[in-house]
Parts: sequence; C-alpha cells; structure tokens
Amino acid sequence: IQKVDDVRTVTQTAGWTNCANGLAITQFYHGAPSADGLRYAGGTQDNGDVYRTGAGVWKHLDGTGDGGYSAADPSNGNVLYAAEWPLYIHKTTNGGTSWFDVWAGLDQDGLSVSPFAVDPTNGNQLVAGAKKVFRSTNGGSSWLAPILGPIDTDVYVSAVAVRGAVIWAGFTDGSIYRSTNSGASFASVGNNSPNPPDRWVMDIAISPYFAGEAIVVFGGYFNNSVWITTNNGSTWFQRTGTAPYDLPALQVNCISYHPVNPDWIYIGTDLGVLASNDFGLTWGVVDAAGTNEGPANTVINELAFAGDRLVAATYGRGFF
Repeated sequence: IQKVDDVRTVTQTAGWTNCANGLAITQFYHGAPSADGLRYAGGTQDNGDVYRTGAGVWKHLDGTGDGGYSAADPSNGNVLYAAEWPLYIHKTTNGGTSWFDVWAGLDQDGLSVSPFAVDPTNGNQLVAGAKKVFRSTNGGSSWLAPILGPIDTDVYVSAVAVRGAVIWAGFTDGSIYRSTNSGASFASVGNNSPNPPDRWVMDIAISPYFAGEAIVVFGGYFNNSVWITTNNGSTWFQRTGTAPYDLPALQVNCISYHPVNPDWIYIGTDLGVLASNDFGLTWGVVDAAGTNEGPANTVINELAFAGDRLVAATYGRGFF
C-alpha cells in the first residue's frame, strides 16, 4: 500500500509513501522456528526466503521468486535452513548474520516447493526430496547418492520425515515409503489395508514417543485426510473424529505432535489450526462460521514447536 497527498507530484517509482510496514500478509509456503524460539526462517510466495533475527527484525535472505521449505537444528538456535525453489538450500550457523549454500549434489528436478527436513534427534542428518529422496549426514555439506526413487514418471516427493534411522517419504500420487535402516532400503506401505487415500501426501510426522508410529495427512477437500499407523505402515487407521467432533472436508496441510503429551496432535488446514487431545478420536469443532483453535481463518502451511510454543506459518497472514 502506497499513498501520496498530491498525485500530480509523483512518478511511477518516486514520491510515494509506503504504508505497508507491519502489514502481516506474507504468504508463507513453509516456516521453522529455531531451537530456542528466538529466530525464524520461511519461504514465501514471490518474495524468496525471509528470516527473523533474535532482535525481532524480519530480513530478506535471498530471491525474488518463490521460497521453499525451512528447517532448524534441534539443539543449536543459531542454525537454520531456508530453501529457494526447488531445493536451493541456504544455511546459517550464526543466527542469520551470514548464510551459505548447502545444495551441492541435490537434484533440482522437483516440485516448485520441494520438501526437506532435519532429524530432530541429530542436527547433522537431513533428508530432501525432488523426484528422488536424498540424505545428508553432515548438515548439508554434502549429499549422498539418492536413497529412493524416482518411483514413476511425473511423480514427485511431496513430504519427508526423518528420526534416527527411520525415514518416511510421501509422493504426489499418494505413495508412501518407509525405511528403518537410514535409507539402505525402503518398503512401500501406502497400499496396506485399510488403504489411505491415493491423494497428494502433504505432511508426515514420526512419533517422538512410540517406535513404529507415524501420522500422514493428505490434500484435497475430503474428510478422510488424517491417517495413523502404529506398526511402520503395516496397517493404517483413519483418525478424523466422529460427529459432532469430526473434521470437515478440508485440506490438511501439516501435522505436529505435542512435545510432551503423546495424545495431543495439531493439524494445519485451509481454515486454520485444529487440535485433538485424544489422538484424533475427536477434534475441535469447526462450525458454519468457521471457528477454529488457531489464530485466524487462513491457510496454515506449517506447524512446529519451539519449546512449548506452537508456531504457525500461514499463507497470507504471516507468522503466529
């Protein structure tokens, strides 16, 4: 938003006063808080990557096109990652004072916003996905040969998750693969009964509490978009609640476990944040007016905890 008192005194590029400072309408594709919750990084539509310093100031990192995924080291608040599309990943080790590239060896034949993730138990282990899945064991300084894929023509990796030796990958056709040996081998688990939907895999969360447990969420305007496994994908069950505490037909973009309570889970939808305190048996009510348990009726593209604080990256309302 720009203004001028007398339009006859300005040109197209000079003489205007910017009124948009503080207007929190950035469209975040993804975002991540630092381990200490003092810094943030995010990829935005048409504005590249941005980051928030420990002093509370937002700065532009790089790019004028689309930004991508972001991630943070689980134990060092000065280490953040932010990618331009598809997987041109930047890294800072000093809280944003300087950034350097860590994409050498990555395949850029991916989605415009391609996923990558940092292991929450080991900040040196990263996993990224384009048409193939890649793994790094040294904080992105180098990437190993592809550990999975491509699985089919024009099918892309749309979600990845890693915790220790366990790696999950979801694809745009609904395929789901899981490894329990750091990517040495993968098993296809998305077709095990009862079958999760064959839609775009939006996000995957590996349980920090129980071995073999994970949650996968799917795109599309349906009411069957949250699926859980407790045995590494051998069997699945839907957890979208029962009326009147069920989920509406909304796209679910992201999923997060609570950092202390294993029964509390949170999803980011196209209408805000919804929560369940009984592992998906019931959910916060979304009525005809569109109320939710989050900050605004807007698209939530990423949820992440910084300590006991839940951070939401929105598509059009900035960070909460």
